[in-house]
Amino acid sequence: MTIELVIGAVIVAAVVAYFLFRQPAQENPVVEAVNAVTTEPEPAKVETVVEVDAKTVKVTKASLSKLTKQGLEDLAKANYGVDLDKRKKKDELVKEVLGLAKAEKAALKKA
Repeated sequence: MTIELVIGAVIVAAVVAYFLFRQPAQENPVVEAVNAVTTEPEPAKVETVVEVDAKTVKVTKASLSKLTKQGLEDLAKANYGVDLDKRKKKDELVKEVLGLAKAEKAALKKA
């Protein structure tokens, strides 16, 4: 009877030690995938859209920098009849529109 008590005590001690001293589980890719699906996505970044009247916009670097790429394209199409490549950086588009404005201004002076 004492041997059975000793074996029982050893088993109980082993179970208790297992739960007290076990190492944290490694990351489980399935659990991570489920957590990724169930967690709320981050809110999308919203770009403010500025409506532009193409005929009244003063063509300066500061005023053009306030416009979006779409606004710059609309301005160039309305005023200069040019389609801009929106794949370019915004700064490059601003420089291109400034160049178009300067070219038109120079052409008006010659005429």
